[in-house]
Amino acid sequence: MNKLPNDRGNRKWTSLFIPEHRERLQEWILAQDDIPRPILGTDQLDELNYAIHQHLQDHQPVTISYYKNKRIQRLRGILHSCDPHARVLVVYDIDYEPVRIQLADILSIAP
Repeated sequence: MNKLPNDRGNRKWTSLFIPEHRERLQEWILAQDDIPRPILGTDQLDELNYAIHQHLQDHQPVTISYYKNKRIQRLRGILHSCDPHARVLVVYDIDYEPVRIQLADILSIAP
């Protein structure tokens, strides 16, 4: 695409935006990368339950994929405890800091 020598591209339109429009446009651009919450089937939930119990006993490092802030996050660490009443899994990350993850947000656990 050939540009004219005096063409300023998108910059010529930015002076027409009020701050509220600029913020809303930025939010819209960031929302394009949003991922809808994955829904796990009963088989996947059973596998996840088995993996939690297995890795709580063997204390080996695992990679946990979980849903947070409209993104899929990954955490490498060791499972420490699971509180079924609070529905929280406590994982110690690489720096031995405890990270609390809601059980409903966990998508997978892999060695």
